[in-house]
Order: sequence, then structure tokens, then C-alpha cells
Amino acid sequence: MTEGVDYGKMFRDKASTLFVGITPKDVILYFIIFAIIIFIIFLFQYNSIQREVRAGRCYKMNDSGSMLGTYNVTAKNNRNEDLYKVEYNLDARSYSLSCACKPGDSVNNFRNIKVFDIQQTPAAERTVEKSCQCEKPLLGVDNTVYYSGYPGVARYMRDGDSSFFDKAFT
Repeated sequence: MTEGVDYGKMFRDKASTLFVGITPKDVILYFIIFAIIIFIIFLFQYNSIQREVRAGRCYKMNDSGSMLGTYNVTAKNNRNEDLYKVEYNLDARSYSLSCACKPGDSVNNFRNIKVFDIQQTPAAERTVEKSCQCEKPLLGVDNTVYYSGYPGVARYMRDGDSSFFDKAFT
């Protein structure tokens, strides 16, 4: 008869030699090294997320010097056709209102356009009108106007929220 191999004894022998020579100091050192590696990975991830946030169009510093520049918003009807465009130049403290529709023979009168008059001191909200020569009548029965462009300016045109301008001039 042949004797069988005792795999249990072989496993116990290998397992006992696996942990020979490892002291509690070694275990603590392994955990510290593992924690440092995890911390470095976390820093790389955090840095990449912050870089992407700063590159986004919605990110602006809160100091007034960084908000200078030109900000646009375009009014569109429910068929996504351009009606008019409002451009705010915060460097020159001015705004301009221009026609954005395709030129033509049809007269379109746009009324009750909210603009933030930054030329006045203190700046104030005004309602203006604009008459444009477009290729066709653009406002239908519902006269619904949608705004696209810089989020702070579009929010002002849509809701009257002037917090964008408050940040720029405070």
C-alpha cells in the first residue's frame, strides 16, 4: 500500500513559513505605506477634478477683476430661431442690443426686453424695445422667448435675477 499525501500538513507548513519573520513593526509599516499610496491617488484625483471645474464656463472667481469682459445672450423663439442679441461689455460698462434674425422685409417689433443698464450709476433695470427687419415674422401667438448664452446673463433675462451684475460691480 502506498501512503497518501497529507495536503493539510503541507498547507500548514507553508502557511507557517509564510509569516515567519514578520513583526508587528513590519505590519504597521505596510499599513503606513498603503495609506500613503491611497493618499497620493486621492490627491491626483482631486487635482484632476479641480482642473476640470476651473476650465468650465460656469466657474468665475468672485473678485470683480475677473468678471470683466464681454457676455452675450441670444433670444430665440419656440422654433429655435434667433430674434435679438444682448451683449454686455463689463470693461466699458455698456450694453448693446442688436438684431440676430436673418435680414429681410418683415418688420418684427420686440417689446419689453429686459436689459441691465450698467451705464447708469447706480446700475438699474430697464425695459426697451427693438424693431428688426427679418426675413419672416418670428413671434407667433404665444410670443414665448427663450434665452441662450452666458448662464448669469440668461438667468437675468429669464427671471430678473441680477446676482451676476451684483457680483461684477460690488
